[in-house]
Amino acid sequence: MSRKLVIGFALAVAALSAPSAFAGELIVNGGFETGSFGTSWVDGARVGTTQNPAAADHVVALDLPHTGSHSALLGFKYATQVTGSYGYMYQDVAVPAGISAATLNFKIRMQGYDSDFYDPFYVDVRTTANGQLERVLLYAFSEWNNIYKDSGWLSDDNVLPVGHDMMAYAGQTIRLYFEQANLIDALYETWTYVDDVSLVYRMWVDLAVDGNGDDVFGTLGSGNGGNSIKSGVAGDTLSYDLRVENEGTVADTYRLTATAPIGWSAYVDVGGVLTPLPYVTPSMAPGSSTTYRIVVLPPAAATGTYSVIVDAQSTVQASRVDSARLRADIVGAVFDADLTVNGNGVGVIGDNGAGGFALTSSPWDTTVPYTVTLRNSGNAASTFDVAWTNDPNLTASVVYNSTTYNTPFTTASIPAGVTVTMTLNLRVASPNPGGDYTNILTATSSADVTKRDSIKSILRLLAPRVDMI
Repeated sequence: MSRKLVIGFALAVAALSAPSAFAGELIVNGGFETGSFGTSWVDGARVGTTQNPAAADHVVALDLPHTGSHSALLGFKYATQVTGSYGYMYQDVAVPAGISAATLNFKIRMQGYDSDFYDPFYVDVRTTANGQLERVLLYAFSEWNNIYKDSGWLSDDNVLPVGHDMMAYAGQTIRLYFEQANLIDALYETWTYVDDVSLVYRMWVDLAVDGNGDDVFGTLGSGNGGNSIKSGVAGDTLSYDLRVENEGTVADTYRLTATAPIGWSAYVDVGGVLTPLPYVTPSMAPGSSTTYRIVVLPPAAATGTYSVIVDAQSTVQASRVDSARLRADIVGAVFDADLTVNGNGVGVIGDNGAGGFALTSSPWDTTVPYTVTLRNSGNAASTFDVAWTNDPNLTASVVYNSTTYNTPFTTASIPAGVTVTMTLNLRVASPNPGGDYTNILTATSSADVTKRDSIKSILRLLAPRVDMI
């Protein structure tokens, strides 16, 4: 395959790929997508021990990325090589203590002509004073000649270490060092691209709330290990999905606790039963996870933005923790009612029957039904007190949820925006005189007596009436 074809193929792969991103990532700018080494990487070139920026390539280039648009180039593609010269880059990384895993990954692609002992590529773990702790990789072509060679992007399963274990460096600051060398002569050039450098650590327990916070960790009470925000109404419930993952190497149980604002309540759904926090999980195997529904209840007076902090702490080892933040934007509860009778009165609100009107004619001793709807037009659930007044000799009853009420009653809780239907029955017994008999029915929010509506239902009695002139 020609050089032109190789490069074209690699670019096509890059276009179909997306840069890797890890939440528990310790490497800054590991994909070089800033277009430069930035402030986290140190890059340079030297001849022997003498620093000389022109002695080798050490650039971030668009030439040949593994993913994204950029990769780092070390070696002698553009620079004129000199015997005993090196192009390098490194980043100092603080590996946290108390972790359960730390894994190094990277991608390289070597191009050029020379071989091992002549132009090797190194990846080292070093001290910040540049003392070598471990050689992670030594790679070079197997032969030197004037024939152009291209390794392709080397995959984890043939040359590169598969997730190189970095647990030995927990609690230390180390240097990840990459170098392309030209050791023996200046006859044949070799260069290497580096991309997708990643050092991911894992803790012993990991919380994620509504999918946010995977491999992000927070100390107790911080809420920094995951975040979700939901909107709600004061007095209503908000639910969050909290995933608890055992990232450790042994089985463990975790105590879930909640720190909530004054007046708030927090529960965990355990088998359909809302159980107040704290709660201790069953034993969890290494690598397993369980998702719990966390339900929080703001008080009726709450308005604004609030946070409930949920912590997980191992019952075996107190240092194994994570913390997530459940945010809530609460708008004030607005209660309102809208009554209609026989379809009249939608959106019309008023007292003394001004919210809707219906008239039906009937003879003596006949029960006349009126269809009454009650819509909760507020933004919060509420019960409603239903009461009525009648003209003399008019009798009334209301059928609601299959129960007949002859006196005022209170509805079940009606969610915001929901409409319920009831039947108002009116009757005039004989021998009352004919004419119009009026019923005024009012529904009032139990939470706010200023929020009410009323309708007027008239029964026009078809009966004799004395009229003397």
